[in-house]
Amino acid sequence: MGFLLSTSLTQALLASYLLWKDFRRQDPERYLFYLVFLMSIHMGLKFFLREILQDSFMFNHMVTCFAVGYGPPIYFYVKAKLFQKPVPQPTRRIHFALMGVLAIVYVLVGAWYMITQNPAILITYSRIAGMAVLVSGGGYWVYVVWAILKHDSQGVLAWLKVPALLSLLPHIALLGSLFVEVDLSIIRYVGYGEMCFLMLAIMTELLKKKEISSTSPSIEPLQPEAPTESMEEKSKYEKSGLTEARAIAYLEQLEHLMQTEKPYLNASLSLGELATASGINKHHLTETLNRTLGKTFYQYINTYRVQTAQALIKSGSEENLLQLAYAAGFNSKTSFNAYFKKIVGVSPSQYRKTHAPSKHAA
Repeated sequence: MGFLLSTSLTQALLASYLLWKDFRRQDPERYLFYLVFLMSIHMGLKFFLREILQDSFMFNHMVTCFAVGYGPPIYFYVKAKLFQKPVPQPTRRIHFALMGVLAIVYVLVGAWYMITQNPAILITYSRIAGMAVLVSGGGYWVYVVWAILKHDSQGVLAWLKVPALLSLLPHIALLGSLFVEVDLSIIRYVGYGEMCFLMLAIMTELLKKKEISSTSPSIEPLQPEAPTESMEEKSKYEKSGLTEARAIAYLEQLEHLMQTEKPYLNASLSLGELATASGINKHHLTETLNRTLGKTFYQYINTYRVQTAQALIKSGSEENLLQLAYAAGFNSKTSFNAYFKKIVGVSPSQYRKTHAPSKHAA
């Protein structure tokens, strides 16, 4: 048990680090960060009870409140990836309310036991918290499995299918313990083993996504052109005070950011976020794009995304078109197809037939 617990804790900390390095508040992967962060705290508390306090009774009966919190993040992640539906903050708070209540009870019960050494309160808490984990956690994972099997025809969450099914095992075992006598240590072994597998799957997916991002071929910087300005735009730009030389300098500054940091891979990138990252006033940023490239913010960003998708197709990527769209920074297949055809002249599927290596084109 000690080895499995240490392994789970190490994996959780490593996964948290990998997610934190590339943490973006608007990416669906932020929910995976919340999940593994809760797992880190869970495993840390269990490690503390078993290895530091060396109190086996508390270890066996102090069901951590964070186990109830695993369901909401994976639920939010699946909703964001499959349905592109962000969950409002008030709704997220409701989903985490049970964990918050149990967290308070967890602290109070632990303190009371350490003062009184009365085992009855821990036994009662263990039963109540166990039922909460069964109902809450089991319900969320059932939804995740259902959503993947029913709605993931493109294989966006193919990596999560097996871990999700395995995550049902400890809940099934816990449900069975209500009817037949089951050694709780067995359920704990199953639960920790499932957590290890889930975190390994998360880390594998993160590293795969990071590799796609880092190995996507470099895109040639967009070259300035001489766009035709309306009289209204020309008048507006004359009042802005942005000189032609400064606009060119801003473009070079922006292109350096796009080449090195690749912010366009963030599907939720906004004008304000790009302005902050580049250090350019957003009004000057908009004017720079229009005056030097003749493009709006979205045209500029989606041009890079389309070029990235083209490069991935030419490199022989095994991803399907929806996965390529996500890898390139698009948040839906519809917008990917529309912009790709508008910029390239053909649909992504047609482009793949003529430009992918022979095994893909066949």
